[in-house]
Amino acid sequence: MTSRPITIRFRIAATMVALVAVVLAATGVAVVLTESRMWRAQVDATLVRVADEFRVLAENGVDPETGQPFAGPSQLIETYLSRTVLSEAEGEMGIVDGRVAWVGGDTSPVRPEEDSGLVRHLLPLTRSGEVTMGTYAGTQREYRYIVVPVQFSDSQPGALVHVYLLDVISARIWNLMTVLAVVYLVAVSGVVAIAWRSAATTPDCIADVRPKTSRTFVSGSAGFSVDAGSMWSVPGSEINHLRSCPSPTLVIF
Repeated sequence: MTSRPITIRFRIAATMVALVAVVLAATGVAVVLTESRMWRAQVDATLVRVADEFRVLAENGVDPETGQPFAGPSQLIETYLSRTVLSEAEGEMGIVDGRVAWVGGDTSPVRPEEDSGLVRHLLPLTRSGEVTMGTYAGTQREYRYIVVPVQFSDSQPGALVHVYLLDVISARIWNLMTVLAVVYLVAVSGVVAIAWRSAATTPDCIADVRPKTSRTFVSGSAGFSVDAGSMWSVPGSEINHLRSCPSPTLVIF
């Protein structure tokens, strides 16, 4: 039993489907990578803005209890934390003299002070005297953080710690990948259906003519065959079929 030969139209359809699938997949990967970089850049921009706002408050702010410039890190950090509005992925705490002295309000969505590994990682940075930005990956959560030390004369050192929960970014990326995967499957399925239908219904002018014993040249509306031993011949009815097909002006068998 011989299998049905694969016609040219089906080969062309398969090539088109494969090309569309590759293009869509590459586009999806590019979108995910671009969005991931953009979201992480936004996180870093947020942390830098927090550091700038904290420094401005330390240099130009006034202690609301005394009406005078801040005299120590404790009052400064407390005032800053009381004025901060955090997003669902942010958390803050204040370090004074090497210990957690202030934490975010009860409604703070992220509690960095409750992650002992994160606290141990950050405490040495509060005494460095320099603003430090970095990433901490714990056993359950991953954070992007910034530590902003502050030092007043004749007072203990302190620092503001602001963290961003990177798990939120990971969840966004996963959701984006899920949506893109669904769109990819729907698009490829649609292209396959259209290509298969077109290949099944469009006349295959070349494959439908099976040469017998002559070689035939068809050009425009004229056709002729030449018998020469092992050469092929094409019936006149098939030549008429070729004339009616949407093909190039010259078909050679």
